[in-house]
Amino acid sequence: MFFVDWEGGQKTGFFLDQRDNRALLASFSKDKTVLNAFSYTGGFSVYALQAYAKKWTPWIFRPGPLSSPSKMRA
Repeated sequence: MFFVDWEGGQKTGFFLDQRDNRALLASFSKDKTVLNAFSYTGGFSVYALQAYAKKWTPWIFRPGPLSSPSKMRA
């Protein structure tokens, strides 16, 4: 599940049309180290980790949900 602030701004940072690309990444992620460049919501990281990536590193280029853990929901 992803936390997306639909009401807090014009741009959510979460792109629904990337679902297939996140799934494709997951198919290559098992036992790999994954760099999520330009990470904002961490969507690609979540898919990689669910697919048993060995390690992941988000590269956050602006403050967003990943930099504010209190905004994230379990």
